[in-house]
Amino acid sequence: FTLTNVVATAAPKVWPITPSAGGTIEDTASRIKLIIPPNALGSSSSPANVQIQEATAPEAGSSFAVGGLGVQISVTLNDGSVVTTLQSPVTLAKTFTKAQLVASPSSTDASLNTMAEINRDLSAIGYWDATAGTWTPQATVITYKDAAGAVVAAPANDLSNVEYVTVETALTHFSLFAPVVATDPSAPATPTG
Repeated sequence: FTLTNVVATAAPKVWPITPSAGGTIEDTASRIKLIIPPNALGSSSSPANVQIQEATAPEAGSSFAVGGLGVQISVTLNDGSVVTTLQSPVTLAKTFTKAQLVASPSSTDASLNTMAEINRDLSAIGYWDATAGTWTPQATVITYKDAAGAVVAAPANDLSNVEYVTVETALTHFSLFAPVVATDPSAPATPTG
């Protein structure tokens, strides 16, 4: 069975933001962070609403979302219009606990439990292209952190000195995003940058 529809898993969370000022939105429960530069959403000084909602992430033939979940992001301006294209990139960061990753399958076995698997499989946040029915990978940065949240410069392959893993990418639009794992060895390589 392949999931092709997006289904909300919880009520959306909404944050006010002034487009001309930008700002940082952080949902500590889902460990999602958006860094919105001034004017990325437009130049209005009237409040806008940023909505973040965790949702099931569709499976595509050669890839699936880590933990089966993605994040649906949308922005509604004060006049009711929806922001679809950004004036400048917005940073999306998603942090996973080591326990969440260990409970997620890798492309080769039942668990993302080594640095090698994470570097290989968690190397891209993708956006869902509903028209094509595929995940489109974005250049992604992976950061390993210890229990105190400090960056681990030399993570152990068995992750013994790691408690959190953050994946981060620059967005040029809002839609459904998720860290995706390629399951097909013949799938195209993830872009770097």
